[in-house]
Amino acid sequence: MHLLITEPAPGGHHLSAYSRYLIREACRRGWLPVLVTSPQAQGHRALEMLVDEFGDRLGVLEGPPVSLEQVEGVWGLVARQLRFFGWHKKAVAQARKFTALDVVMVMSFDSIDRVAALVGPPTGSLPAACLSVGVRYHWPGFGLAAKRRRDFVDRKLFERAISATQLKALFVIDELYAEYASRAGGDLAAKVALVPDPGEVTNLTNKAASRESLGIAQDALVILVYGGISERKGIELLIQAVADIDVSRKIVILLAGECGEDAHGILGRESSRALVARGGLRVRDFFHDRQQEGEVFSAADFVWVAYSPRFLKRSAVMSQAAQAGLPCIATAGGLIARIVTAHGLGPVLSGHDKQELIELLYKLASDAELLGYWSENARAYGQACSGEVFGAAVCDRLALIHSHAS
Repeated sequence: MHLLITEPAPGGHHLSAYSRYLIREACRRGWLPVLVTSPQAQGHRALEMLVDEFGDRLGVLEGPPVSLEQVEGVWGLVARQLRFFGWHKKAVAQARKFTALDVVMVMSFDSIDRVAALVGPPTGSLPAACLSVGVRYHWPGFGLAAKRRRDFVDRKLFERAISATQLKALFVIDELYAEYASRAGGDLAAKVALVPDPGEVTNLTNKAASRESLGIAQDALVILVYGGISERKGIELLIQAVADIDVSRKIVILLAGECGEDAHGILGRESSRALVARGGLRVRDFFHDRQQEGEVFSAADFVWVAYSPRFLKRSAVMSQAAQAGLPCIATAGGLIARIVTAHGLGPVLSGHDKQELIELLYKLASDAELLGYWSENARAYGQACSGEVFGAAVCDRLALIHSHAS
């Protein structure tokens, strides 16, 4: 099968994780995958990692340029949707000039769904499948979030987009949306397919060796914050709490990933600089390849997913933590806390309270039995959300789409 995968943005998990697991399984099945991305991805480590892993088994095309800028507000959203929809449409048309195509997989449906509701998917006559990780209008019905005025419009547009004839499947990582779609029936039930939010950490090494390499004390309690680092990951609260803890307790924050502008603002404060100086904060402000990723996960005791109260969706970092056998620290509210609680993956804070976090960190630093219990649960959960399971689930559905189109 000739499979086209479209993803313009090199950052985040869409290219480095979701696309990689899909391509890996497609290659295993003997398919001919072609990835079209933007000029902005050229030279990015995420794309280089794909080329390194798959070589000539993966065709890579450079699509048209596109602005990846995010502007707040309604008009910013509209402009971004129009830009990305236009990019996908041009990218598919460009790819069709170079190779025969059977199915198109759009890796970031959330960036084009509103335009697709009005004009259909950007794949022309080709059957399309898409991945959505950001849908949330169903959350109030499950008690996960308060109703918003825009939820009604979001629902109408999103479900209209799904009903398009050429859209054959919509993959989601939110169990609640899969349940919502099943209850709704019709196109939603027929087209929405639940897949795990995949996480994979390879090149795990001995904890002692990793800590020695990173210059972290062997007896420290290490809290890893991983991925794209921004204010919404709750780093301000974590830094404030650790800064107020007695230095003799040896609690270390390991910040690993590309830092955004707001994160740089937090890290530039005097309290953050003081924490760095005393060894309580280690900052690795760059994209981590698989070896570097394995090193930081190997060095950690817990993974921080107690993100901002505004962050209600799930996080692939949680799945990576599970793959590495590491428990998570979460905060109440949102999908992350729901999953951590349901599977016993770690402690859940009742809110974003510094004193509560300080007390928790003291407890974690002195209770090895809790760490062992959560780690065992994490490994069990990690088996169900591996990249292999994700790739197989997506490819099974793509194969079905192709067979029906043939």
